[in-house]
Amino acid sequence: MTQGFYGNSKGKFNGTPSLTLVTTLLTPNLVVGKIGARSLYDSASAASLLQLRLPAGVSPAELPVNSGDQNLLTAVLPLVSGGKFANNLLGTTITLSLNVRFETLNCSTFTLRPRFAPRQFCPARTASEALQTTFWMAVSCPSPSRLPFSAR
Repeated sequence: MTQGFYGNSKGKFNGTPSLTLVTTLLTPNLVVGKIGARSLYDSASAASLLQLRLPAGVSPAELPVNSGDQNLLTAVLPLVSGGKFANNLLGTTITLSLNVRFETLNCSTFTLRPRFAPRQFCPARTASEALQTTFWMAVSCPSPSRLPFSAR
């Protein structure tokens, strides 16, 4: 899933509304950052607010210095127009964390469509295999020029 999916109040996955999915994925609480230093935790009760804050925009950044541990419901974080997170790294980290949780819900048996990626490059057949392949690509392909296809 993408930030756009999690931030779309009309989004659905296999008939399940995105807000229902986000609420489920935020149980137990999701923590981004280092507890005791700088962190943001999201709970199921903050699912609708998280949906309003995604997709995030602008540049990636660390959580604000001296912000401590914050709850999404009361957090003071930079926002862009429309009330979205200004920090794209925060949005991406939350999205990745939700996707990892989604994987554990039983997506290891979710079959990917044949057009998901070229089979010769990404032979993944399940979401679990795709996540492993994505990690391999991030580690093994530091330069987009090394990819065997063009991004258009």
